[in-house]
Amino acid sequence: MFLPMINNNIVEKKKIYSPKEILKALNQKICETLIDHSEKFTGKDGMDVSMIFMDNIENKIIFAGAKNPLYLIRNNELIIFKGSSFSIGNSADISKVIIEEYTIDIKKVDIFYMFSDGYADQIGGTEGKKLKYNRFRNLLLDIHQLPLNVQKDKLETYIKDWQNPDSRNSYEQIDDILIVGFNI
Repeated sequence: MFLPMINNNIVEKKKIYSPKEILKALNQKICETLIDHSEKFTGKDGMDVSMIFMDNIENKIIFAGAKNPLYLIRNNELIIFKGSSFSIGNSADISKVIIEEYTIDIKKVDIFYMFSDGYADQIGGTEGKKLKYNRFRNLLLDIHQLPLNVQKDKLETYIKDWQNPDSRNSYEQIDDILIVGFNI
């Protein structure tokens, strides 16, 4: 439902290409839809989204996120571009919606990561706690120089080991897990 809404209504009809403006328009449309179709709409639920626009002519990425950041690893340093503090669909008052937009010059050595919160929120380990973002960031720093298909395998192995730390403990996946790593 949401991807056709973005493509048809926001990008093609309204000719909006800025990630920040697309997220604002998406927020407004989802809030309107929820208000029109739900007597119980409170604006407390939402969808965490990150979005990029690649400018191949200028060799830049333009990023905006609703609760989701973009990670960039350049020269073995992790740079975090934070998403806004609100989720899409949880504020119908567009004047209160503040979304940062970042323009990033692309270097040949750069690797970017976009992701849902599912990996960091996964319960596991010997103490049955969340993996958390610090471990996730350290893992990305450890594997970022490997080919992307090997990184995928390492991420899958790590989370499986986290979920099954020993013969006595096993933890089910509790949320969606989506990680997109890319370089240009």
